[in-house]
Amino acid sequence: MDYTPITFTSSQHPLLTSFGHELVLSIGFESDIQHLADRPEGYYHLPDAANWFHKEVSNAWDKTKLIDGYPGMDIIIAHQKGNDWYIGGIHAENREKSKKLALIFLPEGTKYKLTFIADGSHDKEFSSRYMVVDKFSEVEVKILRREVLLLV
Repeated sequence: MDYTPITFTSSQHPLLTSFGHELVLSIGFESDIQHLADRPEGYYHLPDAANWFHKEVSNAWDKTKLIDGYPGMDIIIAHQKGNDWYIGGIHAENREKSKKLALIFLPEGTKYKLTFIADGSHDKEFSSRYMVVDKFSEVEVKILRREVLLLV
């Protein structure tokens, strides 16, 4: 698949997706070359967590797991690269909701530092938080209409 995701500015057409949606496309869609398709000024104002993600995200994965989803509604997918996991989800419904994400796919006896990046209070804002999780952890995800993002 070839798709040019991850834009934060409206150069020719209005941006119809949220910043979180754009960020998660690099996990949701696989491509041989990982694109950062925006102009440099589109990235200057992003928070540290989002910029860290741009530096760390891979374009090839060792393992992929479908965590949750239903065609046309939503998807949450997890990719492993080395010892790190990246979890991303896109929500297509036109309503807000909450979802509990169980991290049961993580190996037993291992703790992970979770960097949680999601849409903020509106579609052009991020919300970030940090926590320690393991196989028995659940993370509550507040999902804005049409969006969600979670990274480990």
